Formats: sequence, structure tokens, C-alpha cells
Amino acid sequence: MALVYGFYHKQNLGDELFKKAFPKFFPLMDFCFENYLSKDLLKQHSTVIIGGGSFLNQPFTKKDDCVDLFEGKTIYYAGVGGETDIHPEHEKVLRMAKKIWIRTHHREKFLKYNPNVEVIEDLVHLLDIKEKNHPRKNILFIPNIYTIPHHKDPYWKHSIWHFFKNEIGQIIDQVEMKFFTMSCFKNSNDLCAAYELCSASVKRHAEIIGYTNQLEEIENIFNSAKCVITQRYHGIILAKMTNTPFIAICHDNKLKEAGAGGIYLDYAGCSKSRILESIEQIQK
Repeated sequence: MALVYGFYHKQNLGDELFKKAFPKFFPLMDFCFENYLSKDLLKQHSTVIIGGGSFLNQPFTKKDDCVDLFEGKTIYYAGVGGETDIHPEHEKVLRMAKKIWIRTHHREKFLKYNPNVEVIEDLVHLLDIKEKNHPRKNILFIPNIYTIPHHKDPYWKHSIWHFFKNEIGQIIDQVEMKFFTMSCFKNSNDLCAAYELCSASVKRHAEIIGYTNQLEEIENIFNSAKCVITQRYHGIILAKMTNTPFIAICHDNKLKEAGAGGIYLDYAGCSKSRILESIEQIQK
């Protein structure tokens, strides 16, 4: 059994879909998914897979000083993003890896650590989610809780958020919009962002679809939309898989790394008029 380290068990849809994709990527393995490392875990597993996702700029989440126990293991990095800096702990382990599969076009960055680097599509593409012949009626908005500033954040973050919230509120009053929340874990619950955005509208008639990780339900949600507006990376991936036109509103570089096929807008200063123009453009 292989130990898989990533952002697991936190009700984040992208990471939960990784758990369904790994058996297709490594069909001969069984898996133990964890969001931390420890000496006991590393002693129990001879194969360690790191991924997927974009977290290489962060140290390993660990219960004890266990990084030296990677020595002698069969190590893979699978489906990781390369758009961030790389933390020294990962630099050390990347050099030990048997193979590195990255989902972004940063192969040169990884080659200085290891020659066995391959660029692949995001692992979620392995899942059986596809376009269906289904009536497409609504705009599907996928919010991101991390765009809401904390009270101690600098003023400019609050200013950007309040402008964006008011612009989205006006759009809700003009189009048929549904929200889909892709994260619902404790302090990272996108439902809070959806409620905040809806509160800025006058009519407040937008439907909010709660979190689900069931493939058929996800497929139906995306196939019911004539356009997806997403602040989540895997909102882009799922829109592509269902051939749904998408607009990505980017608050960090990860979204911009998802590839061509839609319209990418910067979060800061993203206006009602720009979004409505993009909706019209993307559906032509």
C-alpha cells in the first residue's frame, strides 16, 4: 500500500477527486491518503506519493521530525503544481523521487532537482465526467472563501473584496445564477463566500448548491450551466471536462495555469460590465 500525502480529508472537492483519480493513474496500487506525515507512517510504507495539488512552497505538515525517513523509499510526485516557489524540504525530496508528474508547464524548474519530470493534465481528467446532452439554463458561479479578507488584513484587500461583492450582487439581479461550493471544511467553507455575494444583490434569488463529491451530481451541475464563472482551479478543470464555457476570476497564479479554453480575468478590479461582456463573448 502506498502512502499518499496531500490536502486530504478536508472536504475540498479538488483533493477529494484526486482520491478517486489515483487508482486510475496507479492501477496496481492501494492507497492510504493522509494530510500529515510522521515517523510511524513513513516506517509503515515503502512507497510514498506526494500530490496532487499546489503546495510545494510549504513545508510538509508533520507530527515529528520525519523527513530523513524518505531515504530509501520509492517516491513519486504526482499531479503537483509548479507555479509556486519550492520549499527546501520539497527540494530535498524531489531529488530522491523516482518520477515527477507536474500539471503545469514548469518542467525546467524541476529538472534542476531531477531528470525524470513529465508534464501531464490535471489528474481529475482521468475521471468519468463528461459533456451530456442536457438543457443549459443558468450561470454557475464557484466562489472561493480565500478571497474574503480577515479583519486584520490590509485595507486594499477589503477594498477589492467589497467592490467585487457589489459587482457580483448586481449581476445576480440580472441573470439566472446558481452557486456551487467546492470547499466546506471548518474555516475554509465556500458557503460563506456564496452567502456574502448573494447578500449584495437586491433580489437575492440565486440558488446555492451545497458541497458534493459524487461524480454524477457534479457532472449534472456543470452540464446544467451555460457558463461557469469560477474562482476555484478545479472549477476550470470540470468546466473543460463537460465542455462548458468558463470565465476564471484569478486571485492567484494557480488559476492562470489551468490552460487555454476560457476567459481569464484578474480578481482585482473585476467589474460587472467586464464579466457580462465576457459571458456574452464566451457563449458565441
